[in-house]
Amino acid sequence: MIFTRISLPAYGVFCLGLILRLIAWANTSVINPDAALYIHQARAIYFGQLDTLFCAQSDLANYPVMIAGSYWLFHDWVFSARFVSFIFGFGTLIPLYFLLKRFFDDRISVLGTLIVAVMPVFVGSSVDIVRDPITWFFVALGLYWFTLALENKSPWFLAWSCLSLIMATWARIEVSLIIGFSLLFLAVRKQERKIKQLVCFLIPVVGLLSVVLGAVLIAGVHPNPDSPGMKAFLSKFLSPFAQYRLISEKLVTTALQNRFDNFGMFLGEARQNMWLIALGSVLNRCLEAFFYPFFFVCAIGLVTARKKFHSDQRLQYLAGVSSLLLLMFYFHVMRAWYLDYRHVCLLIISCAIFIGFGIDKINVFIQNRFHLQENLTIVALTVLIVALPLFKDLKPRDADKRVFKEIGEFLAEREGNQNIIPITTSCSNYRIVSFYAQLNYRGALCPEGSKDICWEYFADNFDHFIKQVTRNNIKYFLWSEKLWSAGSGSIFQAPYADHLKELKRWRHPDTGEMILYEVR
Repeated sequence: MIFTRISLPAYGVFCLGLILRLIAWANTSVINPDAALYIHQARAIYFGQLDTLFCAQSDLANYPVMIAGSYWLFHDWVFSARFVSFIFGFGTLIPLYFLLKRFFDDRISVLGTLIVAVMPVFVGSSVDIVRDPITWFFVALGLYWFTLALENKSPWFLAWSCLSLIMATWARIEVSLIIGFSLLFLAVRKQERKIKQLVCFLIPVVGLLSVVLGAVLIAGVHPNPDSPGMKAFLSKFLSPFAQYRLISEKLVTTALQNRFDNFGMFLGEARQNMWLIALGSVLNRCLEAFFYPFFFVCAIGLVTARKKFHSDQRLQYLAGVSSLLLLMFYFHVMRAWYLDYRHVCLLIISCAIFIGFGIDKINVFIQNRFHLQENLTIVALTVLIVALPLFKDLKPRDADKRVFKEIGEFLAEREGNQNIIPITTSCSNYRIVSFYAQLNYRGALCPEGSKDICWEYFADNFDHFIKQVTRNNIKYFLWSEKLWSAGSGSIFQAPYADHLKELKRWRHPDTGEMILYEVR
Protein backbone atom coordinates (compact mmCIF):
# COMPACT_ATOMS: atom_id res chain seq x y z
CA MET A 1 0.00 0.00 0.00
CA ILE A 2 1.22 3.48 -0.85
CA PHE A 3 0.27 4.86 2.57
CA THR A 4 2.58 2.42 4.37
CA ARG A 5 5.51 4.09 2.56
CA ILE A 6 4.71 7.47 4.10
CA SER A 7 6.66 8.17 7.27
CA LEU A 8 5.16 9.58 10.46
CA PRO A 9 6.91 12.99 10.01
CA ALA A 10 5.48 13.15 6.47
CA TYR A 11 2.00 12.60 7.87
CA GLY A 12 2.70 15.50 10.22
CA VAL A 13 3.59 17.71 7.25
CA PHE A 14 0.43 16.67 5.43
CA CYS A 15 -1.64 17.50 8.53
CA LEU A 16 0.01 20.93 8.80
CA GLY A 17 -0.63 21.57 5.10
CA LEU A 18 -4.25 20.52 5.57
CA ILE A 19 -4.72 22.82 8.58
CA LEU A 20 -3.14 25.84 6.85
CA ARG A 21 -5.39 25.36 3.82
CA LEU A 22 -8.47 25.04 6.02
CA ILE A 23 -7.50 28.29 7.75
CA ALA A 24 -7.00 29.96 4.35
CA TRP A 25 -10.45 28.70 3.33
CA ALA A 26 -11.97 30.22 6.49
CA ASN A 27 -10.07 33.48 5.82
CA THR A 28 -11.36 33.78 2.24
CA SER A 29 -14.30 36.17 2.26
CA VAL A 30 -15.28 36.23 -1.38
CA ILE A 31 -14.66 34.42 -4.67
CA ASN A 32 -11.80 35.40 -6.96
CA PRO A 33 -12.90 37.02 -10.27
CA ASP A 34 -12.21 33.94 -12.44
CA ALA A 35 -14.42 31.81 -10.21
CA ALA A 36 -17.56 33.12 -11.90
CA LEU A 37 -16.33 31.78 -15.26
CA TYR A 38 -15.65 28.24 -14.05
CA ILE A 39 -18.81 28.00 -11.97
CA HIS A 40 -20.82 29.29 -14.95
CA GLN A 41 -19.54 26.46 -17.12
CA ALA A 42 -20.28 23.96 -14.35
CA ARG A 43 -23.83 25.32 -14.10
CA ALA A 44 -24.24 25.09 -17.87
CA ILE A 45 -23.22 21.42 -17.70
CA TYR A 46 -25.39 20.66 -14.67
CA PHE A 47 -28.52 22.36 -16.02
CA GLY A 48 -27.94 21.17 -19.57
CA GLN A 49 -27.68 24.68 -21.02
CA LEU A 50 -24.79 23.83 -23.32
CA ASP A 51 -25.58 26.73 -25.65
CA THR A 52 -24.15 29.10 -23.00
CA LEU A 53 -21.12 26.94 -22.21
CA PHE A 54 -18.63 29.08 -24.14
CA CYS A 55 -20.18 32.52 -23.71
CA ALA A 56 -17.27 33.74 -21.55
CA GLN A 57 -14.58 31.07 -22.07
CA SER A 58 -13.48 29.68 -25.42
CA ASP A 59 -12.39 26.34 -23.94
CA LEU A 60 -13.69 23.79 -21.43
CA ALA A 61 -11.18 22.60 -18.82
CA ASN A 62 -11.71 19.58 -16.58
CA TYR A 63 -12.25 21.89 -13.61
CA PRO A 64 -15.86 22.93 -14.43
CA VAL A 65 -16.70 19.28 -15.11
CA MET A 66 -15.43 18.36 -11.64
CA ILE A 67 -17.32 21.28 -10.08
CA ALA A 68 -20.55 20.02 -11.65
CA GLY A 69 -19.87 16.57 -10.18
CA SER A 70 -19.06 18.05 -6.78
CA TYR A 71 -22.27 20.12 -6.84
CA TRP A 72 -24.24 16.92 -7.27
CA LEU A 73 -22.94 15.96 -3.80
CA PHE A 74 -22.94 19.29 -1.93
CA HIS A 75 -25.56 21.47 -3.69
CA ASP A 76 -23.52 24.62 -3.04
CA TRP A 77 -21.70 26.14 -6.01
CA VAL A 78 -19.01 28.04 -4.10
CA PHE A 79 -18.32 25.20 -1.67
CA SER A 80 -18.22 22.63 -4.49
CA ALA A 81 -15.75 24.65 -6.56
CA ARG A 82 -13.53 25.43 -3.58
CA PHE A 83 -13.65 21.80 -2.49
CA VAL A 84 -12.26 20.60 -5.83
CA SER A 85 -9.40 23.13 -5.65
CA PHE A 86 -8.75 22.19 -2.03
CA ILE A 87 -8.52 18.45 -2.72
CA PHE A 88 -6.07 18.82 -5.61
CA GLY A 89 -4.11 21.64 -3.98
CA PHE A 90 -3.58 19.61 -0.84
CA GLY A 91 -3.16 16.38 -2.82
CA THR A 92 -0.19 17.85 -4.71
CA LEU A 93 1.91 17.34 -1.57
CA ILE A 94 1.67 13.54 -1.86
CA PRO A 95 3.28 12.93 -5.31
CA LEU A 96 5.74 15.72 -4.51
CA TYR A 97 6.84 13.87 -1.37
CA PHE A 98 7.36 10.64 -3.31
CA LEU A 99 9.25 12.53 -6.03
CA LEU A 100 11.65 13.93 -3.41
CA LYS A 101 12.12 10.44 -1.95
CA ARG A 102 13.62 9.30 -5.27
CA PHE A 103 16.58 11.61 -4.53
CA PHE A 104 16.88 12.05 -0.76
CA ASP A 105 16.39 10.29 2.55
CA ASP A 106 13.11 10.74 4.36
CA ARG A 107 14.23 13.69 6.50
CA ILE A 108 15.21 15.88 3.55
CA SER A 109 12.13 14.73 1.61
CA VAL A 110 9.88 15.72 4.50
CA LEU A 111 11.53 19.15 4.80
CA GLY A 112 11.23 19.72 1.05
CA THR A 113 7.55 18.81 1.17
CA LEU A 114 7.14 21.06 4.21
CA ILE A 115 8.41 24.07 2.26
CA VAL A 116 5.74 23.55 -0.41
CA ALA A 117 3.11 22.81 2.26
CA VAL A 118 3.64 26.21 3.94
CA MET A 119 4.51 28.28 0.86
CA PRO A 120 1.91 31.09 0.80
CA VAL A 121 1.19 30.88 -2.94
CA PHE A 122 0.29 27.18 -2.62
CA VAL A 123 -1.74 27.68 0.55
CA GLY A 124 -3.81 30.55 -0.85
CA SER A 125 -4.30 29.23 -4.37
CA SER A 126 -5.38 25.83 -3.03
CA VAL A 127 -8.62 27.39 -1.82
CA ASP A 128 -9.14 29.81 -4.70
CA ILE A 129 -11.60 28.80 -7.41
CA VAL A 130 -9.01 28.32 -10.16
CA ARG A 131 -7.92 25.39 -12.29
CA ASP A 132 -4.26 25.56 -11.26
CA PRO A 133 -4.41 23.08 -8.32
CA ILE A 134 -5.58 20.37 -10.73
CA THR A 135 -2.62 21.23 -12.97
CA TRP A 136 -0.15 21.07 -10.06
CA PHE A 137 -1.37 17.67 -8.92
CA PHE A 138 -1.19 15.99 -12.31
CA VAL A 139 2.13 17.65 -13.25
CA ALA A 140 3.69 16.49 -9.96
CA LEU A 141 2.28 13.00 -10.60
CA GLY A 142 3.53 13.03 -14.19
CA LEU A 143 7.05 14.07 -13.15
CA TYR A 144 7.09 11.34 -10.50
CA TRP A 145 6.13 8.60 -12.99
CA PHE A 146 8.65 9.91 -15.53
CA THR A 147 11.43 9.90 -12.93
CA LEU A 148 10.63 6.30 -12.04
CA ALA A 149 10.92 5.33 -15.72
CA LEU A 150 14.31 7.06 -16.00
CA GLU A 151 15.56 4.86 -13.15
CA ASN A 152 15.31 1.91 -15.55
CA LYS A 153 12.14 0.70 -13.97
CA SER A 154 9.15 -0.42 -16.03
CA PRO A 155 8.68 1.67 -19.20
CA TRP A 156 4.94 1.46 -18.54
CA PHE A 157 5.47 4.20 -15.97
CA LEU A 158 5.87 6.48 -18.99
CA ALA A 159 2.30 5.74 -20.05
CA TRP A 160 1.10 6.80 -16.59
CA SER A 161 3.30 9.89 -16.81
CA CYS A 162 1.86 10.92 -20.16
CA LEU A 163 -1.70 10.24 -18.98
CA SER A 164 -1.12 12.46 -15.93
CA LEU A 165 0.33 15.24 -18.10
CA ILE A 166 -2.65 14.96 -20.48
CA MET A 167 -4.98 15.51 -17.51
CA ALA A 168 -2.87 18.54 -16.53
CA THR A 169 -3.05 19.78 -20.12
CA TRP A 170 -6.83 19.54 -20.01
CA ALA A 171 -6.68 21.95 -17.10
CA ARG A 172 -4.05 24.26 -18.65
CA ILE A 173 -3.07 23.88 -22.30
CA GLU A 174 0.45 25.17 -21.60
CA VAL A 175 1.35 21.81 -20.04
CA SER A 176 1.30 20.35 -23.55
CA LEU A 177 4.78 21.85 -23.88
CA ILE A 178 5.98 19.54 -21.10
CA ILE A 179 4.55 16.56 -23.01
CA GLY A 180 6.43 17.68 -26.13
CA PHE A 181 9.66 18.18 -24.18
CA SER A 182 9.30 14.78 -22.48
CA LEU A 183 8.88 13.10 -25.86
CA LEU A 184 11.95 14.92 -27.19
CA PHE A 185 13.96 13.97 -24.11
CA LEU A 186 13.14 10.29 -24.59
CA ALA A 187 14.03 10.50 -28.28
CA VAL A 188 17.50 12.01 -27.83
CA ARG A 189 18.70 10.22 -24.67
CA LYS A 190 20.97 7.22 -24.98
CA GLN A 191 18.97 4.19 -23.95
CA GLU A 192 18.72 0.59 -25.13
CA ARG A 193 14.92 0.41 -24.85
CA LYS A 194 14.31 3.76 -26.52
CA ILE A 195 11.65 2.57 -29.01
CA LYS A 196 9.68 0.74 -26.31
CA GLN A 197 9.80 3.78 -24.04
CA LEU A 198 8.63 6.09 -26.82
CA VAL A 199 5.77 3.73 -27.66
CA CYS A 200 4.71 3.46 -24.01
CA PHE A 201 4.78 7.24 -23.59
CA LEU A 202 2.74 7.81 -26.74
CA ILE A 203 0.02 5.24 -25.99
CA PRO A 204 -2.20 7.74 -24.08
CA VAL A 205 -1.66 10.36 -26.81
CA VAL A 206 -2.64 7.93 -29.55
CA GLY A 207 -5.61 6.75 -27.50
CA LEU A 208 -6.80 10.32 -26.94
CA LEU A 209 -6.41 11.25 -30.60
CA SER A 210 -8.35 8.11 -31.61
CA VAL A 211 -11.21 9.01 -29.26
CA VAL A 212 -11.30 12.61 -30.51
CA LEU A 213 -11.14 11.54 -34.15
CA GLY A 214 -13.88 8.96 -33.60
CA ALA A 215 -16.10 11.53 -31.88
CA VAL A 216 -15.53 13.99 -34.74
CA LEU A 217 -16.40 11.40 -37.38
CA ILE A 218 -19.52 10.23 -35.51
CA ALA A 219 -20.72 13.78 -34.88
CA GLY A 220 -19.86 14.84 -38.42
CA VAL A 221 -18.13 17.96 -37.12
CA HIS A 222 -15.19 19.37 -39.05
CA PRO A 223 -12.45 21.23 -37.13
CA ASN A 224 -12.63 24.95 -37.82
CA PRO A 225 -9.25 26.75 -37.66
CA ASP A 226 -11.10 30.07 -37.36
CA SER A 227 -13.10 29.04 -34.29
CA PRO A 228 -12.64 31.12 -31.11
CA GLY A 229 -11.18 28.11 -29.25
CA MET A 230 -8.58 27.42 -31.94
CA LYS A 231 -7.67 31.10 -32.17
CA ALA A 232 -7.25 31.30 -28.40
CA PHE A 233 -5.04 28.21 -28.46
CA LEU A 234 -2.81 29.52 -31.23
CA SER A 235 -2.60 33.00 -29.72
CA LYS A 236 -0.94 31.62 -26.60
CA PHE A 237 2.02 30.55 -28.71
CA LEU A 238 2.05 33.08 -31.57
CA SER A 239 0.82 36.37 -30.15
CA PRO A 240 3.93 37.31 -28.06
CA PHE A 241 5.73 38.47 -31.21
CA ALA A 242 2.75 40.46 -32.50
CA GLN A 243 2.18 42.02 -29.09
CA TYR A 244 5.87 42.95 -28.86
CA ARG A 245 5.66 44.83 -32.16
CA LEU A 246 2.35 46.48 -31.24
CA ILE A 247 3.58 47.80 -27.89
CA SER A 248 6.89 48.87 -29.43
CA GLU A 249 5.02 50.95 -32.02
CA LYS A 250 2.83 52.54 -29.34
CA LEU A 251 5.90 53.42 -27.28
CA VAL A 252 7.50 55.08 -30.29
CA THR A 253 4.38 57.16 -30.94
CA THR A 254 4.00 58.22 -27.31
CA ALA A 255 7.73 58.93 -26.96
CA LEU A 256 7.60 61.26 -29.98
CA GLN A 257 4.62 63.09 -28.52
CA ASN A 258 6.63 63.68 -25.32
CA ARG A 259 10.09 64.01 -26.86
CA PHE A 260 10.89 67.28 -25.10
CA ASP A 261 10.56 65.99 -21.53
CA ASN A 262 11.91 63.21 -19.32
CA PHE A 263 8.86 61.04 -19.85
CA GLY A 264 9.58 60.83 -23.56
CA MET A 265 13.20 59.90 -22.87
CA PHE A 266 12.01 57.22 -20.46
CA LEU A 267 9.62 55.72 -23.02
CA GLY A 268 12.41 55.61 -25.59
CA GLU A 269 14.59 53.66 -23.20
CA ALA A 270 11.68 51.41 -22.26
CA ARG A 271 11.14 50.54 -25.93
CA GLN A 272 14.80 49.60 -26.34
CA ASN A 273 14.72 47.43 -23.21
CA MET A 274 11.32 45.75 -23.41
CA TRP A 275 12.98 42.34 -23.36
CA LEU A 276 14.75 43.27 -20.12
CA ILE A 277 11.55 44.57 -18.52
CA ALA A 278 9.84 41.26 -19.31
CA LEU A 279 12.78 39.38 -17.81
CA GLY A 280 12.59 41.52 -14.67
CA SER A 281 8.85 40.83 -14.39
CA VAL A 282 9.42 37.06 -14.55
CA LEU A 283 12.21 37.27 -11.96
CA ASN A 284 10.04 39.39 -9.63
CA ARG A 285 7.10 36.96 -9.84
CA CYS A 286 9.40 33.98 -9.23
CA LEU A 287 11.04 35.59 -6.20
CA GLU A 288 7.70 36.48 -4.63
CA ALA A 289 5.95 33.23 -5.52
CA PHE A 290 8.79 31.09 -4.17
CA PHE A 291 8.90 33.39 -1.08
CA TYR A 292 12.33 35.01 -0.85
CA PRO A 293 14.00 32.69 1.75
CA PHE A 294 12.82 29.58 -0.08
CA PHE A 295 14.00 30.99 -3.42
CA PHE A 296 17.52 31.23 -2.07
CA VAL A 297 17.26 27.66 -0.75
CA CYS A 298 16.39 26.58 -4.31
CA ALA A 299 19.28 28.65 -5.73
CA ILE A 300 21.73 26.98 -3.33
CA GLY A 301 20.36 23.59 -4.34
CA LEU A 302 20.68 24.37 -8.03
CA VAL A 303 24.38 25.19 -7.59
CA THR A 304 24.88 22.06 -5.47
CA ALA A 305 23.10 19.75 -7.94
CA ARG A 306 25.04 21.12 -10.90
CA LYS A 307 27.87 18.65 -10.30
CA LYS A 308 25.48 15.71 -10.73
CA PHE A 309 23.82 16.83 -13.95
CA HIS A 310 26.07 14.84 -16.28
CA SER A 311 25.60 11.57 -14.38
CA ASP A 312 21.89 11.78 -13.51
CA GLN A 313 19.37 11.93 -16.35
CA ARG A 314 16.56 12.56 -13.89
CA LEU A 315 18.16 15.90 -12.95
CA GLN A 316 18.69 16.72 -16.61
CA TYR A 317 15.01 16.12 -17.29
CA LEU A 318 13.76 18.20 -14.34
CA ALA A 319 16.20 21.01 -15.14
CA GLY A 320 14.97 20.94 -18.74
CA VAL A 321 11.32 21.14 -17.66
CA SER A 322 12.18 24.06 -15.34
CA SER A 323 13.99 25.88 -18.14
CA LEU A 324 11.06 25.30 -20.49
CA LEU A 325 8.64 26.74 -17.93
CA LEU A 326 10.81 29.82 -17.43
CA LEU A 327 10.87 30.37 -21.18
CA MET A 328 7.10 29.90 -21.32
CA PHE A 329 6.65 32.50 -18.54
CA TYR A 330 8.85 34.92 -20.43
CA PHE A 331 6.80 34.66 -23.62
CA HIS A 332 3.58 34.86 -21.62
CA VAL A 333 4.73 38.17 -20.12
CA MET A 334 5.68 39.40 -23.59
CA ARG A 335 2.14 38.52 -24.72
CA ALA A 336 0.06 39.76 -21.78
CA TRP A 337 2.52 41.73 -19.61
CA TYR A 338 1.08 39.88 -16.66
CA LEU A 339 2.04 36.74 -14.74
CA ASP A 340 0.06 35.54 -11.75
CA TYR A 341 1.93 34.12 -8.78
CA ARG A 342 -0.03 30.87 -8.95
CA HIS A 343 1.30 30.23 -12.46
CA VAL A 344 4.82 30.03 -11.01
CA CYS A 345 3.74 27.03 -8.90
CA LEU A 346 4.46 24.75 -11.86
CA LEU A 347 8.08 25.95 -11.79
CA ILE A 348 8.25 25.40 -8.04
CA ILE A 349 7.08 21.80 -8.48
CA SER A 350 9.70 21.08 -11.15
CA CYS A 351 12.33 22.76 -8.92
CA ALA A 352 11.31 20.82 -5.79
CA ILE A 353 14.34 18.56 -6.20
CA PHE A 354 16.66 21.56 -6.17
CA ILE A 355 14.92 22.81 -3.02
CA GLY A 356 15.78 19.42 -1.54
CA PHE A 357 19.44 19.79 -2.52
CA GLY A 358 19.43 23.26 -0.94
CA ILE A 359 18.00 21.97 2.34
CA ASP A 360 20.54 19.14 2.39
CA LYS A 361 23.40 21.58 1.83
CA ILE A 362 22.16 23.95 4.55
CA ASN A 363 21.64 21.02 6.93
CA VAL A 364 25.22 19.80 6.50
CA PHE A 365 26.60 23.35 6.75
CA ILE A 366 24.82 24.04 10.07
CA GLN A 367 25.97 20.73 11.53
CA ASN A 368 29.61 21.35 10.58
CA ARG A 369 29.58 25.05 11.46
CA PHE A 370 27.91 24.83 14.87
CA HIS A 371 28.72 21.19 15.71
CA LEU A 372 25.07 20.29 16.22
CA GLN A 373 23.47 16.87 16.13
CA GLU A 374 21.44 16.15 13.02
CA ASN A 375 18.17 15.78 14.96
CA LEU A 376 18.59 19.22 16.49
CA THR A 377 19.41 20.74 13.08
CA ILE A 378 16.33 19.16 11.51
CA VAL A 379 14.11 20.51 14.30
CA ALA A 380 15.62 24.00 13.94
CA LEU A 381 15.08 23.97 10.16
CA THR A 382 11.50 22.74 10.62
CA VAL A 383 10.66 25.55 13.02
CA LEU A 384 12.28 28.12 10.71
CA ILE A 385 10.47 26.83 7.60
CA VAL A 386 7.08 26.95 9.34
CA ALA A 387 7.64 30.30 11.10
CA LEU A 388 8.89 32.40 8.17
CA PRO A 389 5.71 32.40 6.00
CA LEU A 390 3.24 31.87 8.86
CA PHE A 391 2.07 35.49 8.92
CA LYS A 392 1.16 35.41 5.24
CA ASP A 393 -0.53 32.02 5.59
CA LEU A 394 -2.79 33.14 8.44
CA LYS A 395 -3.86 36.63 7.38
CA PRO A 396 -7.37 37.35 5.99
CA ARG A 397 -7.61 37.22 2.21
CA ASP A 398 -9.35 39.99 0.22
CA ALA A 399 -11.55 40.95 3.18
CA ASP A 400 -12.17 44.37 1.61
CA LYS A 401 -13.92 42.75 -1.37
CA ARG A 402 -16.64 41.32 0.84
CA VAL A 403 -18.64 44.46 0.09
CA PHE A 404 -19.32 43.23 -3.47
CA LYS A 405 -20.66 39.98 -2.08
CA GLU A 406 -22.94 41.97 0.24
CA ILE A 407 -24.31 43.94 -2.71
CA GLY A 408 -25.11 40.78 -4.64
CA GLU A 409 -26.69 39.12 -1.61
CA PHE A 410 -28.78 42.24 -0.96
CA LEU A 411 -30.18 41.98 -4.48
CA ALA A 412 -30.79 38.25 -4.14
CA GLU A 413 -32.66 38.74 -0.87
CA ARG A 414 -34.74 41.49 -2.43
CA GLU A 415 -35.60 39.67 -5.68
CA GLY A 416 -35.39 35.96 -4.82
CA ASN A 417 -33.92 33.31 -7.11
CA GLN A 418 -36.76 32.51 -9.50
CA ASN A 419 -35.75 34.96 -12.22
CA ILE A 420 -32.66 36.68 -13.57
CA ILE A 421 -31.97 39.97 -11.78
CA PRO A 422 -31.36 42.70 -14.40
CA ILE A 423 -28.58 44.99 -13.12
CA THR A 424 -26.06 47.37 -14.67
CA THR A 425 -22.70 47.98 -12.97
CA SER A 426 -19.21 49.01 -14.02
CA CYS A 427 -17.31 46.38 -16.01
CA SER A 428 -14.86 45.76 -13.18
CA ASN A 429 -17.62 44.97 -10.67
CA TYR A 430 -20.22 43.18 -12.78
CA ARG A 431 -18.79 39.66 -12.65
CA ILE A 432 -18.70 39.31 -8.87
CA VAL A 433 -21.83 41.35 -8.04
CA SER A 434 -23.89 39.52 -10.62
CA PHE A 435 -22.51 36.16 -9.46
CA TYR A 436 -23.73 36.58 -5.89
CA ALA A 437 -27.01 38.15 -7.02
CA GLN A 438 -27.78 35.15 -9.28
CA LEU A 439 -26.04 32.49 -7.12
CA ASN A 440 -29.21 30.50 -6.36
CA TYR A 441 -30.83 30.99 -9.75
CA ARG A 442 -31.39 27.59 -11.36
CA GLY A 443 -29.71 28.27 -14.65
CA ALA A 444 -26.47 29.40 -16.28
CA LEU A 445 -26.44 33.17 -16.78
CA CYS A 446 -23.36 34.37 -18.68
CA PRO A 447 -21.05 35.98 -16.09
CA GLU A 448 -19.26 38.33 -18.46
CA GLY A 449 -20.35 41.94 -18.67
CA SER A 450 -21.35 43.14 -22.13
CA LYS A 451 -21.95 46.47 -23.85
CA ASP A 452 -25.61 46.14 -22.91
CA ILE A 453 -24.93 45.67 -19.20
CA CYS A 454 -21.78 47.61 -18.23
CA TRP A 455 -22.65 51.30 -17.98
CA GLU A 456 -19.22 52.50 -19.18
CA TYR A 457 -20.47 51.74 -22.69
CA PHE A 458 -23.61 53.87 -22.54
CA ALA A 459 -23.30 56.36 -19.68
CA ASP A 460 -21.72 59.11 -21.78
CA ASN A 461 -24.91 61.16 -21.33
CA PHE A 462 -28.33 60.75 -19.73
CA ASP A 463 -30.30 60.14 -22.93
CA HIS A 464 -28.04 57.30 -24.01
CA PHE A 465 -28.05 55.87 -20.47
CA ILE A 466 -31.83 55.84 -19.99
CA LYS A 467 -32.43 54.53 -23.51
CA GLN A 468 -30.11 51.55 -22.93
CA VAL A 469 -31.53 50.84 -19.48
CA THR A 470 -35.08 50.88 -20.80
CA ARG A 471 -34.26 48.76 -23.85
CA ASN A 472 -32.70 46.00 -21.71
CA ASN A 473 -35.31 46.18 -18.93
CA ILE A 474 -32.63 46.90 -16.35
CA LYS A 475 -34.11 47.25 -12.88
CA TYR A 476 -31.03 48.04 -10.77
CA PHE A 477 -28.11 50.41 -11.26
CA LEU A 478 -24.92 50.30 -9.14
CA TRP A 479 -23.13 53.63 -9.26
CA SER A 480 -19.42 53.87 -8.34
CA GLU A 481 -17.94 57.20 -7.30
CA LYS A 482 -14.41 56.79 -8.70
CA LEU A 483 -15.48 55.02 -11.90
CA TRP A 484 -18.30 57.34 -12.96
CA SER A 485 -17.11 59.86 -15.54
CA ALA A 486 -17.70 63.52 -14.71
CA GLY A 487 -18.72 64.04 -18.34
CA SER A 488 -21.72 61.73 -17.81
CA GLY A 489 -23.37 64.26 -15.50
CA SER A 490 -24.21 64.28 -11.81
CA ILE A 491 -26.14 61.29 -10.59
CA PHE A 492 -27.65 63.33 -7.76
CA GLN A 493 -29.35 65.91 -9.97
CA ALA A 494 -32.03 65.89 -12.64
CA PRO A 495 -32.59 64.23 -14.99
CA TYR A 496 -30.83 61.19 -13.36
CA ALA A 497 -32.35 61.80 -9.92
CA ASP A 498 -35.85 61.78 -11.39
CA HIS A 499 -35.48 58.19 -12.61
CA LEU A 500 -33.47 56.61 -9.77
CA LYS A 501 -34.51 55.52 -6.28
CA GLU A 502 -31.66 55.03 -3.81
CA LEU A 503 -31.71 51.67 -1.99
CA LYS A 504 -28.40 51.34 -0.10
CA ARG A 505 -24.82 52.59 0.06
CA TRP A 506 -21.44 50.84 0.41
CA ARG A 507 -17.80 51.92 0.16
CA HIS A 508 -14.63 50.31 -1.22
CA PRO A 509 -11.12 51.82 -1.60
CA ASP A 510 -10.99 51.12 -5.35
CA THR A 511 -14.44 52.43 -6.22
CA GLY A 512 -15.12 54.98 -3.54
CA GLU A 513 -18.76 55.24 -2.52
CA MET A 514 -21.16 52.86 -4.25
CA ILE A 515 -24.90 53.47 -4.38
CA LEU A 516 -27.45 50.91 -5.50
CA TYR A 517 -30.45 52.46 -7.26
CA GLU A 518 -33.72 51.05 -8.46
CA VAL A 519 -34.55 52.38 -11.93
CA ARG A 520 -38.02 53.93 -12.05
